[in-house]
Amino acid sequence: MFDQVAVPITMLEGPDHLCTYQNRSHRELFYGGESVVGLTVAQASPEAIDQGFIHLLDQVFKTGERYTGVEVPLSLHLKSGTKQHFFVNLTFEPSRNSRGEIVGILGSAVDVTPQVEARANMRETESYFQELVNVSPAMIWMTDAESRCIYLSRRWYEFTGRTPEQDLGLGWLDNIHPDDLPETARVYAHAVENKGPLKVDYRLRDHEGKYHWAIDLGYPRFDSHGEFLGYIGTVTDIHERIAAQNELKRIQTRFERSAEATGLGIWYCDLPFDELMWNTQVKSHFWLAPDARVTIETFYERIHPEDREPTRLAIEESIGHKKHYDIIYRTTNAANPSELKHIRAVGWTDYDSDGSPRRFDGLTLD
Repeated sequence: MFDQVAVPITMLEGPDHLCTYQNRSHRELFYGGESVVGLTVAQASPEAIDQGFIHLLDQVFKTGERYTGVEVPLSLHLKSGTKQHFFVNLTFEPSRNSRGEIVGILGSAVDVTPQVEARANMRETESYFQELVNVSPAMIWMTDAESRCIYLSRRWYEFTGRTPEQDLGLGWLDNIHPDDLPETARVYAHAVENKGPLKVDYRLRDHEGKYHWAIDLGYPRFDSHGEFLGYIGTVTDIHERIAAQNELKRIQTRFERSAEATGLGIWYCDLPFDELMWNTQVKSHFWLAPDARVTIETFYERIHPEDREPTRLAIEESIGHKKHYDIIYRTTNAANPSELKHIRAVGWTDYDSDGSPRRFDGLTLD
């Protein structure tokens, strides 16, 4: 009657729990297809004694009360010599004769091992992800569809010195410099309206009350049906980088002012040669307008014809043999070829770690 039922079922008789029937599902799940009819549970599965199952059966047989167990762990030794581990939802139901006396037990089980293992794997994955989040130098955040912050990583709280009670919801905005708040709000609102990525720089207050430049990157989240769920993103402290960039700009400004005052030309050339980056002084040395675009062809065109080949060879020698570049050539005015300037050019080559030439930069002086 039960042999085609997918749920494992067994019938036990008497206080020793003699197996009088087991359907195919029961044989396949617990005994590798072998029949244990005619054996007691203790004989068929001695390990069930130490695992408490005989005690459970005794209690059901004695009290007449049904037993229901959820995700009960079970280990069995199969005849093949292998040991199999299960998680099962168990039911032991007392069976009675016509006089109402308990004469046996009807047992059924549902194998929930895949669900239990999947849940355990998910917990392990979540734990691993949480650990990665916690050790990440970036601060990770998440919002819901109403733009309320629902998660901030541990790094955020370490940086700001604040608590989830203070910063979840909209409280995290209190950490942004007041001058940067309007632009930050505008960027967020625009991104949410278009369900697109967001990127914004702002100054973020740390636990000492100091402001650091940070970059905030966010990406929209959607469920499997395309429903918008909110955003997930990172906040990264870029204060040192911004400070270094500002210092470099300050030094460049000072250098350019000094170069302008002395008539010193500065040029930068990525290799291989294509477009050349010249300051105003170099362009003046070559009779070019301040906004002129300069290529390697422009460079040679403005050099006196007699000086072009010696200049080309000097550049090749410097780059190819890692030698200092120092040459004097004449430049001509395209509007009046008889007008000449005598220019001294000094340059050097930067190389990659493998020795390949990367840049050719230098100075010119009239």
